[in-house]
Amino acid sequence: MTSESKLAPPVVAVLVTDGLGAWFGEVLDALYEQDYENLQVVVVDRGHDRVAEQVVSKIPEAAVGEAASSKGFGEAANTVQSMVEGAAFYLFLREDAVLAADEDVLLVVVAL
Repeated sequence: MTSESKLAPPVVAVLVTDGLGAWFGEVLDALYEQDYENLQVVVVDRGHDRVAEQVVSKIPEAAVGEAASSKGFGEAANTVQSMVEGAAFYLFLREDAVLAADEDVLLVVVAL
């Protein structure tokens, strides 16, 4: 993620996690390495592992929310509505989705 000017449409990457799975650190690293200039990362924790510390250690500007009582991925993902405003696009991920560094750019180009 870069801190360049924010001229590109805002994208929110929403990572829904059930806890600290085997791929979690690699997924966070891949999100941090995205080269899209206007990306915000939100992690929604459905599990009982407190993931906030690991998330913020890898992506300091990420927002972390809890949805332990949610009944599934969709319900947990929908909590992002109360966490962010002004997103042009959302990218919803599970905790085992490791993105290539330009994946978010490609998705926005296709969407436009």
